[in-house]
Amino acid sequence: MKKNTIKLKSFLNQFSEIEKEKIIFFALTHEFNTLIINAPSDNAKQKIFLGYDWSNRKGAEGIQIIQAGGKLYNDTDRFATNTLASCVRMMFEKQLCQITDNHSEYAYIVNTADMLDFSLTSFNKAIRTSTQKKVEIVSKYPMVKLDAIISNIETGSRPKGGVGYISDGAYSLGGEHIGKDNGRLELKTIKYVPKEFFKNSTRGKILKNDILLCKDGALTGKVAIVKDELDGIDAMVNEHVFILRCENLTKQLYVFNYLYSEYGQLLLKNNITGSAQGGLNSTNLKNIKIPLPPLEIQEQIITECQKIDDEYENSRMAIEIYRQKITQIFDDLDVVKNSQERE
Repeated sequence: MKKNTIKLKSFLNQFSEIEKEKIIFFALTHEFNTLIINAPSDNAKQKIFLGYDWSNRKGAEGIQIIQAGGKLYNDTDRFATNTLASCVRMMFEKQLCQITDNHSEYAYIVNTADMLDFSLTSFNKAIRTSTQKKVEIVSKYPMVKLDAIISNIETGSRPKGGVGYISDGAYSLGGEHIGKDNGRLELKTIKYVPKEFFKNSTRGKILKNDILLCKDGALTGKVAIVKDELDGIDAMVNEHVFILRCENLTKQLYVFNYLYSEYGQLLLKNNITGSAQGGLNSTNLKNIKIPLPPLEIQEQIITECQKIDDEYENSRMAIEIYRQKITQIFDDLDVVKNSQERE
């Protein structure tokens, strides 16, 4: 009895200190806003954002100016108000900064307190630069944690010293091999691990219909499902990718389509933690809740998504339209309704 009392007292003291620290940091930050500027990952958009390109063409090597200042500043008027530089200056001067439509793709303002995660039992004070709007998915079906739906979540590894010097063996796939927007593998610039390393690995080996999820870096949250791209090829993921497997194919395809949809992408991005680019850890991933309809509804969703997939493969459908159509299926079948992002 005395031992339990001592343990309880120790726990309460530790709990109290953590919660006090949370209150202090919330008090320090909740009345302030932070401007976040993100450079685009697309090469063409980067050139517009920066206002220049880099040339390796013989005789014209070096920086090639496209528009001096790009989206960052006005080269002829340092006090121009329609630039990202003016937004930075106004934030420092504690003035109201209005993000114009011209810059909304690159910059946004968040409450500083929303950049800290006060929900964790261990308060690490890490600043999250991803937008922290709370995503609320509303469904007439049960909201179930991924941990209860997915039977296996694992990641892979690479040999010590890296794989840059290895020119043959089993494929070593990372985030760069997950299509940025199309939900497919992109087998370009393949890297390898030795066959013996692959053979001895107990985790990270890729099977057909596996869901691959990029877990950190600029592509965090991007998903792909393995089709026939690796037919007969030994392949494994590296430490930057999760493999997700369900107990049956129907559930597997349903989970993939949901995570690929706009709803799934919002949930994944909302659970990114850590400073700098951040990432998804297995604990946060397992705690994400998604709607889980009955088996017949899951099968209907898979059928409808396959029709959209076939249409995409046999047309010039834009990626944006493709994802919107997949997302619309969840609306049309009442799997998701009145979902919202809350500040």
